[in-house]
Amino acid sequence: MTTVYLDTSVAITESFLLSPYCDAFFKACGILQYTVVIPEIVLDELRGNYPKKLSEKYASFQKSKKELEKLTAVDTSVASLTDAINSYNNWLDELIDKHGIVVAPYPDISPKELVEQSYYLNKPFKDSGEGHKDYIVWKSIVEHLVGENSNHPNFFLTNNTRDFCDSDDIGNHLLHADLSKQIDINAHIPSIYTSIKSAFEIEL
Repeated sequence: MTTVYLDTSVAITESFLLSPYCDAFFKACGILQYTVVIPEIVLDELRGNYPKKLSEKYASFQKSKKELEKLTAVDTSVASLTDAINSYNNWLDELIDKHGIVVAPYPDISPKELVEQSYYLNKPFKDSGEGHKDYIVWKSIVEHLVGENSNHPNFFLTNNTRDFCDSDDIGNHLLHADLSKQIDINAHIPSIYTSIKSAFEIEL
């Protein structure tokens, strides 16, 4: 059974999984019996970043609203941010249940390991040593892939190509060598797609 792993970068790009493409993608995966896996840290990042993005857009809306009200009488009332955030969190839980999405738990790693790995500067860490959350995302995927004996082919959807990817001779993205060597069976090394749209159009 094909397994599809989602990174935070792709999920946020698709309007925090709210885009129509996401809905079509999850439905298609269900029909084809593909297993969709989202690391728990990705869900936490969605829940953490959604309020920030919502507040940013709301501030822009309020500014435009004031200008619009100077020109015409319109109804520009909106729900409270708190209600919108709670609604999103509930929706995310329902999405997981509805489509049978597998939540890969946080990996069994210590703070000491995170610090030590950051100094080795292997991917997904940056040259500055940053990349702790990316490391947790990747280790969540590896533990699921190995522990659940995922059947190939496996796909990793991420547009964070700088930290997770390399390129072949013709510019196609592939998993970085630092990461692929952590997977013992070459056939289980996931192929890379940089968007849900591209994975949907090519694979589904």
